[in-house]
Parts: sequence; structure tokens; C-alpha cells
Amino acid sequence: RLQMRSLSGAKFPDLPADKIPVKMDTDEGSVDCEVWPGVAPMAAAEFLGLATGARAWWHPCEHRWVTASPYYDRLRFIDIRPAEKLSAGCLYEGCEAAAGFERTLADSGAPFDRPGLLLAPRAGPAGEFAVLDCQWVPGEPSRPLEGTCRLSANLPALQRDWVAFGTCEHE
Repeated sequence: RLQMRSLSGAKFPDLPADKIPVKMDTDEGSVDCEVWPGVAPMAAAEFLGLATGARAWWHPCEHRWVTASPYYDRLRFIDIRPAEKLSAGCLYEGCEAAAGFERTLADSGAPFDRPGLLLAPRAGPAGEFAVLDCQWVPGEPSRPLEGTCRLSANLPALQRDWVAFGTCEHE
């Protein structure tokens, strides 16, 4: 399960050009992230609005718009592809409903150059996001903790379909 907390304490702060810290609380612990409004303003605004409850969203079971309630609270990671990405942001597995509205993100976003990037699909139902993952390639057998984190060979396709708008700590 997932819950977002803006570390700035504001319900929906004016978007600075630099970064906004966000904490994701999961069943497995907390993850510190930051969102980059100056790099991808549309993706950042959507993510922060849904995370804080500043953006209304459609509840498919209750058939109503939900206001002043964070969308991401209590959601689950629904698509885990090790060495590629972890996706969350849909009320139901399979993303039939998402946040109840469609959008297209025209942001260019950050380059896909490191693991831990926060990603949003460029088009489709709003609310879904992912964290870019990598494959751990161990080094010498005598040094199992030394190795490299290799990004997916599928990176060009991911970058075509997703926009990077922030980063999360990655281990």
C-alpha cells in the first residue's frame, strides 16, 4: 500500500522551479523522493495534486468526484517488472479506472539516465506513475556487493511512452 506525504507541509504549494520533497510510505517502509516541476511541470502538477488531494478525481465505485482527499493513499504497486519499473496509481489492478480522467503530457522531462526516476505515462488515464528500476549485475564472486546497476535495454521505448519528473532513493 502507498501513502504520500509532502515534506513541505503545504496542501498544494506553488510549484518552484527546483524540486519538491515527497515521502512515500509503503508497507515495506518509507521512500524519500523529489519532484521536479521545472523539468516536467504538467507531470509534477498532476502527481502533486493527486498526492495531496488538491486535484479532484473520479471514484469509479462511488460514481462521484472526490475532492480534498489524496488519490494515492492506500493504493498498491500493481505492475512490478524487475530491472524495468514499478508501477502504481490505479484503484484496481489492471488500471481500468485510474483517476477518472484522461490527459496528455507534453513535458519533455528528464533524461532516462539513472535508476529511481519517477515516471508518468505521456498519455492515457491520469494517476499512474512508476519508478525506473535496474538490474543488479554482481562483480567478481569474491566481491558480491560490488557490481553495477544496468538499465533496461527497453529504455528507448520507455522514454518514448513515459516522462521523467523526479527521483526516488534507489537501492
